[in-house]
Amino acid sequence: MKGETHMEDPMAIQYTKQAPQMEAEFEAEGPAPNHTTTDFADALAQLYRLLNEYAPCWYEKQHRQKAEDALRKIGRL
Repeated sequence: MKGETHMEDPMAIQYTKQAPQMEAEFEAEGPAPNHTTTDFADALAQLYRLLNEYAPCWYEKQHRQKAEDALRKIGRL
């Protein structure tokens, strides 16, 4: 359920405490600027590198394959 935290998960508790402040900051920034396709390609390529470097336990082969397919389509891999 939304808003529920487990005492054994300190990350969830920390996020729950920070979420209202983060949301307020995001709304205060106003509408997002127009981004180019290059901006999105750069972001995807950077995220791909970080995920492969740090390899979080939830980052599975299917996720990596999906990112690689997208990067190939835009000529970034």
